[in-house]
Amino acid sequence: MSATTFYISLAVLILILAVLLFLFFKFKKKENDDFFEAPQQKKEFKQKDIKVGVIDIFELLKLQSEILFEECARFDNAIFINYPKELPRIYDNSAVLSLQILNLICKFFAFEFQKTTIKVDFNSLRVTDNKILLSISIKSDKLLNQNRILAIKNFLDGKQDFDNANLIKAKKIADKSGNFLRFDTADNKMMINFNSNLVFYRSSRFAFLKNKYHYNVLICENNEAIFNDLTLFFAQINCSVGPNSSWLNIKKHLDDFIYKPDIVLIEAEILKNQNELEYLNSIQKNKNAYFAFILRNSNDLKLVKKLNFNAFKIKMPYLYDDLYALCEVVAKAKQTGFLSSFE
Repeated sequence: MSATTFYISLAVLILILAVLLFLFFKFKKKENDDFFEAPQQKKEFKQKDIKVGVIDIFELLKLQSEILFEECARFDNAIFINYPKELPRIYDNSAVLSLQILNLICKFFAFEFQKTTIKVDFNSLRVTDNKILLSISIKSDKLLNQNRILAIKNFLDGKQDFDNANLIKAKKIADKSGNFLRFDTADNKMMINFNSNLVFYRSSRFAFLKNKYHYNVLICENNEAIFNDLTLFFAQINCSVGPNSSWLNIKKHLDDFIYKPDIVLIEAEILKNQNELEYLNSIQKNKNAYFAFILRNSNDLKLVKKLNFNAFKIKMPYLYDDLYALCEVVAKAKQTGFLSSFE
């Protein structure tokens, strides 16, 4: 082979190799581009076609209640949730927005008032198939001054700005999701409410009424709505509840030997009185009853620490799951004679 022919062949070979290398790297680049794009494409596919999430509304309310229990302590407020047991508790994930709005309004109320019980009511306005129109209202048992009330009305009507971040964010979420906030005052109470169209699911696993306990229960609670709610709950699980919520009446039952209570629920504020604290510390050891104290906010934790016996703690806003847990622990204690910890 001549030198000229050799160099021509070498040049052709180099050219072929260069083309092959160009094609190889071009292919690899496309492969790498496809690799980095794939997660984004997959994410978009998921967002469009993912099945609707299913949530237990009580699980979310429980998480929120722990935060509200702490925040209410700043101005010694309390939050009470009334969730009728006939309402469903399993929803699709659109319920998350409704609970965010609820949580923000509760925070707003908790920072506006002092020594107030803030009541949250859930009610059904309409049910069709698996859809429900849920009414959620947040109500104080006091009124703010007229200037503040007017400022709230004007803000919710879109007429002026406002100075509270919680209510501002609640309105923003509500407007975006179609859950418009309504404001009203009546009977020396202030209320913000909204409606939510939600998809719910029927599930026997999360049925409210479970076991029947047949306990004798005494309840010392000054707030009539809370007392009635507790009375109704215990009545629905076949418990007998003392009809009078006054502390003097409860003490009579604790002192005599006629009425033998299994559970005694007492608002923790009773423990602010040193005489009543000493009374409970002295009589509890002679009683077979299990004592539970209703804590309005984290300030009450200091009070129950003064007790010299083990007692249950029901933190507000309590949920029915908390009351079931109390009954279950008491049932096990009666069977085993050993009282496990419960908060």
